[in-house]
Amino acid sequence: MAFAAYPKQLTDPIWKKVEKAAGVSDTGVGQTLRDAEKVYATLATAMATLEAGKTDAKKVQPAQKAAAAALTKTAKTLGPVVAKVKNAEKKKFLAHYQSYVEHVAKEITAMDLEDRRGLKIPLDRYNERVVMWTKWSDIKA
Repeated sequence: MAFAAYPKQLTDPIWKKVEKAAGVSDTGVGQTLRDAEKVYATLATAMATLEAGKTDAKKVQPAQKAAAAALTKTAKTLGPVVAKVKNAEKKKFLAHYQSYVEHVAKEITAMDLEDRRGLKIPLDRYNERVVMWTKWSDIKA
């Protein structure tokens, strides 16, 4: 029951491919993704500590909130970029990417680390949902 790795689709190298495919550049999204990846690493470390029973959920929640906020910032940065794109196919592709980022952020937020049934239920749900959103994504790593 390990916490899911940071989705490759949300890394800067993949974003560069998305940028190229969408015909956009210098958007600031790459920086927000790099920041989100660092914050997610902190969350992953905190989750491992929680799984090992070496901390409690209250101490992990700030990292959880920070990771969700970082990805939400990425999604918000993408909003004006999507709006500027004129080509319908490219706009749809970018909007899909934005939606994917939003879904991962929402799944992080939705994890109930204090679930009375234990950590396994919310962690399994998060991992399954992130894998599902990744498989359904048009963005291939």
